[in-house]
Amino acid sequence: NNINDINKLDIKNDKIFFTNQTTMSYFDTLDIIASLKNKYPNIIIKEDICTATKMRQLAFVESSKKTDISLVVGDKLSNNTKNLVWICEHFNNKKCFLVESIDDLKNIDFSNVNSISITSGASTPKIIVDEVINKINNPLHVSNIKKIDYIKTKAN
Repeated sequence: NNINDINKLDIKNDKIFFTNQTTMSYFDTLDIIASLKNKYPNIIIKEDICTATKMRQLAFVESSKKTDISLVVGDKLSNNTKNLVWICEHFNNKKCFLVESIDDLKNIDFSNVNSISITSGASTPKIIVDEVINKINNPLHVSNIKKIDYIKTKAN
């Protein structure tokens, strides 16, 4: 799961193969790979972060550097969305908010905010992202999403 787990490893076999969870933080994975290579120089590594996840994380870090606040739209139980929030806060040293629905926008102070970066978890339906954007653009916007649009499956 993280670099601390590597310290607990005591593998005596020279035949070691590493791969990773597809929605894991790309940046965490790079740190883990470097640590594993240091501890096990002969390790074979196959980076399996899906391209969409990696590109989303890299783009979000860059876009959020240029804005006043950042939002991640998605399921609060999703590993993918939690990683996006952590990445934004860690690499840009600014608050990032996880927004599951337009109701969560009530808890965010938008005063003195001129620009917002928004991304979403990999499995977040576009209709929900659009709903959040519509509410930000028009505070009087009334939701037209039905409960079925918010049905959750297992967290990523």
